[in-house]
Amino acid sequence: MLPESHRRALDRAEARLLAGSDAEAFLARREAGRPAPGDDERAEELAAGIRETQQPDGSWQDSVIATAEALLGLRELEPAATAAEPAIARAIDWLRTRRNAPGRFGDGCSPDRHRLGLCHHFLGGFFGPGPGDAPTQEAVLASGARLPGGPARALGSSCLALRALIAWGVVGNDVVLHLEGLRRLAPLIRRESREPAPVDVLPLVVHALLDAPVADGNRDAALEALTRLAQMQRADGSWPELDTFYVLEVLLAAQARHPNPTFDAALRRCAGLLTVTQQEHGAWDRDGGTRRLRIGWRTLRYATGAGQELRSEEV
Repeated sequence: MLPESHRRALDRAEARLLAGSDAEAFLARREAGRPAPGDDERAEELAAGIRETQQPDGSWQDSVIATAEALLGLRELEPAATAAEPAIARAIDWLRTRRNAPGRFGDGCSPDRHRLGLCHHFLGGFFGPGPGDAPTQEAVLASGARLPGGPARALGSSCLALRALIAWGVVGNDVVLHLEGLRRLAPLIRRESREPAPVDVLPLVVHALLDAPVADGNRDAALEALTRLAQMQRADGSWPELDTFYVLEVLLAAQARHPNPTFDAALRRCAGLLTVTQQEHGAWDRDGGTRRLRIGWRTLRYATGAGQELRSEEV
């Protein structure tokens, strides 16, 4: 029988989230089938607000991460929009200029990397950092997760850019090459090793493979890597060295598309953790942002059965 604490935690999270006016609140109301008066107009206002901060060159903040996250946000808010829309087209064109740019993951070569096929002789289509990116500094993602500088940031930002293009239907030879590289990388990223990239970036690699067309082993590579990630979970529902909400986001996406007992068990264990770590105001971080609140809310909805219609938040 489901603990009553799960339902109380869901009620607290829902009361805080659904009353909001930002994009996460709007998307949660849409998912729950509980629109508020004026929500249709609100969606247009939220999308316009994102566009207003776009730079003339098509980017956001001259950053691959910021631009990719803006494109993913617009995709959620405007599922009927197309890549031909001017702001989207400019952003896609800007991202394309970062393809194979210096500083990308796999740039350069060494005997060990060449042997593994993880140098520029083998990896194609990866994105280099934008002028506004600081490759050696930690990056904070929309989920609140933190990516260390160096290889994790380089690879993570490239995965986000890849997801953004796939979300808008931009699939070509460079996308195929990038996915081929991720399929080669995914089995090599393990907790016990920092090579070829730290485990911090594994959720982003998995998410990109999940978003990819179901072909050439993309799904199998994603599910194998995510199963390994789920098996790293502690008994209390958390993950060593990884932000809980960061992992939950990709587990929810995977379970929506490819239901799996391993992912189900991981989500339910984490729901137990959420019930004991939730703050009185309904969220888990006082200043953590509503993306984390929505991820927690979706996890509790799944665990309580309130989200039986659970579907991926990506289009």
